[in-house]
Amino acid sequence: MNTSFSGIARTLYVRPRLRLAEAPRGKGVDWASVHGAVDEALTELATSVSARRGEISSSAGKTSGGAVLLFVYRTFRRADRPGTESIVAGVTFLKHPRGILARADVCTEDSGRVVGRGIERERVLGEGEDVEDEAANLAAHLARSVESIIAAVDSAPREPE
Repeated sequence: MNTSFSGIARTLYVRPRLRLAEAPRGKGVDWASVHGAVDEALTELATSVSARRGEISSSAGKTSGGAVLLFVYRTFRRADRPGTESIVAGVTFLKHPRGILARADVCTEDSGRVVGRGIERERVLGEGEDVEDEAANLAAHLARSVESIIAAVDSAPREPE
């Protein structure tokens, strides 16, 4: 498994004013269930982070469009540090020549810089593989990254000008 990939500028997915057009869905995939599986684990992550550090707030979201079949995410930031980038933990499902590329990572929102090395995971799912099961596995992996999320939020860079 190749886990050495560059980050994606999450601004393309996260900011509603830049929301991508609705994408055609993969055949036979219940994307509502996939969203639910990922969102449940990311909500658990947000609860754990908030319990440890009450000053870190989070918000949930999802989007899709173009090559992005579904991106389910949680943004984290400290209210007492305005002007710093949010940290985005999420699972992205992309169209891929061999099926669907499922990727979990933690990045800065605007610059797309991968933070918390070792957290990111990706896997190409071929025809007939269970997307919902892989979504749950990837999201559960992120949910165990509480310390990495806290460290990333604490060291978040200034927002780009």
